[in-house]
Amino acid sequence: MIQVAMTPAQFDAAALKLKNEQGLVLSGSQGTLSKDGVTATYRYDGATLSVTILKKPMFVTVNYCESQLVQWLDLGAATVA
Repeated sequence: MIQVAMTPAQFDAAALKLKNEQGLVLSGSQGTLSKDGVTATYRYDGATLSVTILKKPMFVTVNYCESQLVQWLDLGAATVA
């Protein structure tokens, strides 16, 4: 699981970046993302974005999926739990 502290403005900026650069849409404060065989849930509570990988291709690790998302969002301070 990835947990990232962010303000509502940072969440909106992250959502826009994911949409524009990766075609992923964060619709509301919680939902599901899917791309290239990877499915994840996300939840934003106004202070923390949490992302959990639910499904992935057999040859890809959860750690890789999480690190890719962190890289897409430029989240150097993300906590991966």
